[in-house]
Amino acid sequence: GTLTWSRLGIGNYVLTSNGTPFTANKTQVFINNGNGNTFSSGGSGSLYATRWESTTTDTIAIGTATTDASPQDGNLTNASIEIRVYN
Repeated sequence: GTLTWSRLGIGNYVLTSNGTPFTANKTQVFINNGNGNTFSSGGSGSLYATRWESTTTDTIAIGTATTDASPQDGNLTNASIEIRVYN
């Protein structure tokens, strides 16, 4: 099917399919952090978190934030995203 990315707001993204490929309990998303914000234990870098959720059989929501849950863009610069749907 055709996949379309949308940005709903700061740190809030949705991948939508024109079909229904994202089977409940059989969909897995793998995301690496690319070279977005950098980890730092005390200084100039930002700590960040990324989460995903298959909200329906045709959408996957991805959220990026700082570790204090403040929505944040830029966390996935040059990141890889792989979606697997198992039988």
